[in-house]
Amino acid sequence: MKLTFERAHELLDYDPTTGVFRWKIKRRGPRRPGEVAGTVGSHGYIAIVIDGEGWLGHRLAWFMTHGSLLDDQIDHENLIRVDNRLKNLRVATPLQNRGNVRVRSDSRTGVKGVSWHKQTQKWNAHIRINGRKRSLGLFHSILEAGAAYATAAQQHFGEYARVA
Repeated sequence: MKLTFERAHELLDYDPTTGVFRWKIKRRGPRRPGEVAGTVGSHGYIAIVIDGEGWLGHRLAWFMTHGSLLDDQIDHENLIRVDNRLKNLRVATPLQNRGNVRVRSDSRTGVKGVSWHKQTQKWNAHIRINGRKRSLGLFHSILEAGAAYATAAQQHFGEYARVA
């Protein structure tokens, strides 16, 4: 059974200002009307099971608000995967969604798109676009390299560019 807009609203209340889903009716198990729906999955997103089908909270929020599902991705602007407030959700292409990521936790420089180039003893700026790593040049300072990445990210990812 494919979830319909009507069925979603029959079962759940979604508050777009808080991003919280609550059950409207008694469900199997301990779920009662008014209780928060969903759990945080291993992927970090809110997951809600409706009629045997798993839904990610951000996609369900979009569906319940706009009445349609998208082929595109839904991006969490602030990167907090459980924050399903409508103002935090935006449609994104896969490229845009990849632009909105934090500095990798294993980064030795702490600056997105910048690494140390041992042979030249300079800072290397690079950006990944469509799975390909592109060099932006070698720089004398980490600030120059970071600025080069920020410029390239803005060009390629637009409003989805995140440099920190």
